[in-house]
Amino acid sequence: MTGATRRNPPFASPTISGSDSRPLHYSGGRLTTAAVPGGPSRTNIATVARIPGTSEVLAGGFMHAANNTGVDDAGVLLEFEV
Repeated sequence: MTGATRRNPPFASPTISGSDSRPLHYSGGRLTTAAVPGGPSRTNIATVARIPGTSEVLAGGFMHAANNTGVDDAGVLLEFEV
């Protein structure tokens, strides 16, 4: 890729029920986390996919009571710029 920077899509970190879920991004030799609504103790991300023809990805998952999956669950669809 001459003159371009290769970008890697974010991916969801594995979680154990009740633990934090954070979208991770690897670029330039660094692994960083992205913010999620409600914070990582309330949002679990289950899947991430690129949006073809864009520099964005969609992440699907659910929000729940803090550190308590199964209470007040609601599905979420998040969009991230990569």
